[in-house]
Amino acid sequence: TEHTTMLAAAGFNSSTFFLLVCMIGLTISLYALHVEHSAEENSDFVAYCDIDDHMSCSKVFLSPFGKIFSYLGLVSESSLLNQPNALYGSIFYCLIGVFRIIADKSE
Repeated sequence: TEHTTMLAAAGFNSSTFFLLVCMIGLTISLYALHVEHSAEENSDFVAYCDIDDHMSCSKVFLSPFGKIFSYLGLVSESSLLNQPNALYGSIFYCLIGVFRIIADKSE
């Protein structure tokens, strides 16, 4: 396909590109966890993604939307599953990366 040809021209195969995207997603998720934890511990913390009062990633991470399962009422706020979205993102990117590696080895 056209996309496969473009990746090959750039020196990537589809597995390498997929794993690269997983690493980028994992990095962003881990940074979001760091920002959330740091903002909870230190009210003076300013993240790189906090542009101004109206564009602040730390405000979003600390808002009710930052823990989507409790926000949607799927779990209680005291539930063990009431974790930051970034933690679930980190787990997701790790799992799909591992699954891709396993799938590549079985081919």
